[in-house]
Amino acid sequence: YLYDACDVAGVASCRHVVLTRDAHLVLRSTTVTRRFNERMGTAMQLYATMLDVILAQIVAYPDRLAVCWDYVDVAEEGLGVLMGWSRREDDGDGDGDTEESSVVYRDVYASLFRSQSKEMTDVERLEMVPPELAVYMSAMEKATERVRKKCREILHSQ
Repeated sequence: YLYDACDVAGVASCRHVVLTRDAHLVLRSTTVTRRFNERMGTAMQLYATMLDVILAQIVAYPDRLAVCWDYVDVAEEGLGVLMGWSRREDDGDGDGDTEESSVVYRDVYASLFRSQSKEMTDVERLEMVPPELAVYMSAMEKATERVRKKCREILHSQ
């Protein structure tokens, strides 16, 4: 539906970027830290399903896949840099010096990507997911890997 909307709107280069992240880090960020979901099992099922939707989209529209990135890469480089934006630009006063390009880039991206990018230890991973939910965690991890694998296959075939 997204691409039909792009076509109707006359957007010539409507493509998608797939950003994946370690499943445990997704849950820590969304369910533990920001409390988007009350129940861990429900969150795992939701995210595994959404990953399958993403997979279906990239399989159905491989020519619309622009790039696949891992969250760690985005956290290290900054989304703006990966999208081709400069961290610095001419400040417009004519003297040739530069200043940070925007408060949005500097502050928002830094807070979104760097504050939550800390890896988890094996102990933290085990403590976060109760044993009775391990099957759901496994499903989410497998769904993430399916998306990553298909992204690589599509991009290498283009």
